[in-house]
Amino acid sequence: SFARAPIRILKVPHHGSATSSSQLFLDALRPDIAVISAGRGNPFGHPVPTVLERYRQIGAAIYRTDKDGAVTVETDGTAVRVGTFTGRKLTLTVTGR
Repeated sequence: SFARAPIRILKVPHHGSATSSSQLFLDALRPDIAVISAGRGNPFGHPVPTVLERYRQIGAAIYRTDKDGAVTVETDGTAVRVGTFTGRKLTLTVTGR
């Protein structure tokens, strides 16, 4: 068993499809940040609303390429910085989050 990382970032599986991430999976992982790669107007409806709600319920900050454009994640080992093409920004630090 591994100790929980101070900050957890998840690239959401399978574009946020209905079977991409169960509640059990999210309860175990509890990501702070969820990045969803999905094409704008994709014919599959990804990410699906129920999956988005699961991530909201656990308090993850959600970034979506279909809404935010390119998503960039950078770290120096003590802080994580997320930025998007549309200008959204978030910084989390190991201490004082």
